[in-house]
Amino acid sequence: MSLNLLHKLVLLIVAIVLATVMISILFEDDTRWQEAVFLGIKNKINVAVNNAHWQWQKNGRPSSILIYQQADIKPFVAPFEVKMNSKGWPEIGDSDADCMAFLASFTRPFAPEMSAAITAKFELSDTSNVPLCVFEHKAFGQFSYNLVTGNVRMTKTLTL
Repeated sequence: MSLNLLHKLVLLIVAIVLATVMISILFEDDTRWQEAVFLGIKNKINVAVNNAHWQWQKNGRPSSILIYQQADIKPFVAPFEVKMNSKGWPEIGDSDADCMAFLASFTRPFAPEMSAAITAKFELSDTSNVPLCVFEHKAFGQFSYNLVTGNVRMTKTLTL
């Protein structure tokens, strides 16, 4: 075995050990993973809303569009129709149930256990009376979807 190959092998082993140690330190318990999943759900909503907006523009700004989930998800999830507002953002009703249906539709079938732990409520923002869907997990905070602008953002972060 050449010395160069031996150095590469030692370096590879050290890298694997360091990666394993870092993962075990960063995610020492299930809570950190759950927090990562919660943030993943927020990001999935953000991406889905923006994709819907671009699809709305591409399709000539119709009153509704079909949303398709990833093609590699098993079992196949049929597309669903989403009504769009005049600015091209997904339109939701004005109830807590409508907000929960929005969350379920746009995150399926991603992390059903975490989605079940998230509550949804419809409210008007304090400052501008803009309709919001607010999604909250008691341990990790909350994020909101602005029905007028399509903005998805963290509105409260809890430290663990």
